[in-house]
Amino acid sequence: MKKLFLVLTMLLTVLGSTAVQAAETTAAAAAAAAVATVDSLPRVAVMIVNNGKTTYDQNITDHEEEFFREALPAGRYQYIDGAPYIKKLEEMGMSDLTSAERSDLIDAFDEGTVDYIVFMEIEPFERKERKHFMTHSIEMTTQIPFRIIDVARNKYLYKGKFTEKGTNSTMLGGIGSKDAALQAMNQANKKIRTVLAERLPQ
Repeated sequence: MKKLFLVLTMLLTVLGSTAVQAAETTAAAAAAAAVATVDSLPRVAVMIVNNGKTTYDQNITDHEEEFFREALPAGRYQYIDGAPYIKKLEEMGMSDLTSAERSDLIDAFDEGTVDYIVFMEIEPFERKERKHFMTHSIEMTTQIPFRIIDVARNKYLYKGKFTEKGTNSTMLGGIGSKDAALQAMNQANKKIRTVLAERLPQ
């Protein structure tokens, strides 16, 4: 009886060990497959140059970064923050990125590290203030040069400029321009989303 008990105990131990090893193997295979899937996604670097010249430029940059991360979902693209590469270009002596050529932007990245470059520039906002008998309004207008570069083929997939205007008004005093500026950016983002969907691989 004791021998039978020992045999059963050993058998259960072996079976349990085999099941654990199988589970670990399955988990490792799944993790490897997930990494392989991510590595196969298009790598898109987003470079945002904000020359808006407002007191809330960082808010606008943060707003646009959030937009691009949502417009380039993780399950479809590898999002690459372009800020370090903008800094790299500046350190190379290119202080005015508004005049950067396609080759300049491509050279900021090591070969084989990125598939597409999305480049956005926000030009200085033009502020117009209007006061009427009962209302006070502010208009904020900017131009936004926008480019998409196919790095492997060294060509533009898109090169254009959006001109957008946002308005904020109130019947009371103390109106600010930030909401109007963000409204202008949101209008541009709607057009940019369409361009991304049309020009980048889906």
